[in-house]
Amino acid sequence: MPHTSPIMKTALELFCHAVEHYVEGKARDYRIAVLHSAHAMELSTKAALVKHNKSIYNDKGKTITVHDGLKLLKTLWGTDNLPYMSRVELLIDERNGIQHRYGTIDTVTMDYHLEAAFNFIDEILQKEFSADIHRFIRENVEKDVWIKCRFVKTEALQNLERAKATVESNPTLALLDSMNILEDTLSNINKNVLSIAPIELILINFMKDVIKDQNKRNKIIGEISEVFNIRNRVVHSEYTPNREELHTIINTIQECLNQLNKPDNRMIIESALLESLKERNSLFEGSLRTAKLYDVTFEMIKNVVDNFFNNEIYEFTTIELIKTINKGKYIVGNPINATIGRILGEGKDILFIQPIGRKNVLDDESNQTTTQTWKIIKE
Repeated sequence: MPHTSPIMKTALELFCHAVEHYVEGKARDYRIAVLHSAHAMELSTKAALVKHNKSIYNDKGKTITVHDGLKLLKTLWGTDNLPYMSRVELLIDERNGIQHRYGTIDTVTMDYHLEAAFNFIDEILQKEFSADIHRFIRENVEKDVWIKCRFVKTEALQNLERAKATVESNPTLALLDSMNILEDTLSNINKNVLSIAPIELILINFMKDVIKDQNKRNKIIGEISEVFNIRNRVVHSEYTPNREELHTIINTIQECLNQLNKPDNRMIIESALLESLKERNSLFEGSLRTAKLYDVTFEMIKNVVDNFFNNEIYEFTTIELIKTINKGKYIVGNPINATIGRILGEGKDILFIQPIGRKNVLDDESNQTTTQTWKIIKE
């Protein structure tokens, strides 16, 4: 870990200061950010050399120059060219100009140099210390600051990259992990989000507001719908996504995460939640109207749940409830099944129930299906 090396620890602390000055965005901050990031890059190089018992002192007893350090690192790693080497050299030149003359750094140049230092230090951290610069910055810089630095990935985005790495070996796990990351991100923004409305609805309303280009907006909304469609089929053991579909799904989730993590979009998220709540209520009312066409009312559903509770049956499936209402009959594909399932989901707070999982069952005609299991939570 980097904290075992005092040189690496200092390098990371300096780079955190560089990030803070970078975000401030003033000309003097940019100059300091260049000085700190170049110094951090130099110290991280020396930390790697010391780790392999390579002296960082010359024959005159002085520490070696940054250029000599980079040459030694190339030899140590057995390469003629270090990652980002040409950009690192430009950063060093920029640093020397500020130190020995003067310098004015614009936004584009600052971004260019900080990205080079970030990636170079990250390469050393991963290769030599099995550590993660993203995590170090998240833990040592205020979130309001690091979230504005485009190089620093959120924990969710890093987890998504790990999920993407399992696409070939376990496509189902890659999909479910990716969806969990998306749901956790929304829950961290608003802990009540899962009880407000379906996540699909919230994301569609949110992306409609943040994506200005109509063609791109329509494309991402279509992809979000397809993501949830495939997820539902996978959960019901009806489908295994192929590699191309999974890459599209993960890219769609990444686009959503990128937008959700932008500080400027927080007000839009809250607006999307309110809009989704209104639509959810409308969907609930629509489900109740559909149920009435089959002579099923919300009161009937509530009475069945109450009877389960009174008879000390604290867990039940959607199918068991439908059979109770329908005199013991349940047929896969009957439209009332999905309607009652939606009513249970939308009315769970009123019914004092919560979903606890799904299981595979056979209907009265031996057709295989899956059903939601519910737990009664009232006292």
